[in-house]
Amino acid sequence: MKLSLVSLIVIFFCWNPLSYAQLEMPDTSPRTEIKQRVGLTDFELSYSRPSVNNRIIFGDLVPYNQLWRTGANKGTTLSFNTPIIIGGEKIAAGKYGVFSKVSETHWTIILYNEHHHSGVPRDWNEEKVVLSIPVKIIKTSEKQESFAISFEHLSPHQFDLVFHWENTRIDLPITLPTRDLAQANIDKIMSGPNDRDYYLAASFYLDENKSLDLALEYIKKAVDMRGDEAFWYTRKQALIEYALGDKQAAIASAKRSLAAAKKINYEQYIKLNEASIKEWSK
Repeated sequence: MKLSLVSLIVIFFCWNPLSYAQLEMPDTSPRTEIKQRVGLTDFELSYSRPSVNNRIIFGDLVPYNQLWRTGANKGTTLSFNTPIIIGGEKIAAGKYGVFSKVSETHWTIILYNEHHHSGVPRDWNEEKVVLSIPVKIIKTSEKQESFAISFEHLSPHQFDLVFHWENTRIDLPITLPTRDLAQANIDKIMSGPNDRDYYLAASFYLDENKSLDLALEYIKKAVDMRGDEAFWYTRKQALIEYALGDKQAAIASAKRSLAAAKKINYEQYIKLNEASIKEWSK
């Protein structure tokens, strides 16, 4: 019996093992993703949660005084978008691998300046260690079956990053620069718009062909704040002035933009301004 080409294609895809969906099974150490804002700092924590499962954890499953990925499977990572302070040390904003060494009395928490490893890096580099801090353990009467890391005792200025498994817990105090960040925000807002704010507002009005008098007021403020070296600002001023029908002012602004662009040989703005000056001078 001869089979048509269509029939052969159908049979191939029906019997091709690659066409089957990949088998999914439950993970015994499920991955957890936590996003947490504390004060004005945004944190992201990613780690896996192994269970005790009737095993001896510390000193056995997790050997004493050896580097541990601080979880299971893919390595634990912590990121934050502002500097933070741990143990008096300022840590720059970024994403870090979280490793640890446990003992009978304390854990040493390590932040590592790489975060893509599945376990402890084979080529461990001490120069990439940005923090190594010992933290005393707390013995708990309550047994924590699944390993947990959590943000606790939150205030605008500090919190504890808590590691808890079996009957062992550590609280890692973290201090935040919330006061400095808040003051910087206040200073920025109270000082009024900056030159880019004025430039963007003027550009919007020009693009929409509305409120051009206000657009001119804003672009002049931007130019005053930034100076003629911002030739894209004076170019925008020229375009607004031309849109308002003031060719003489537009040509003068275009010449200022042209002169500044020539200083750094910015070809695009040189050509734009030369073309405008030629056209507007007719």
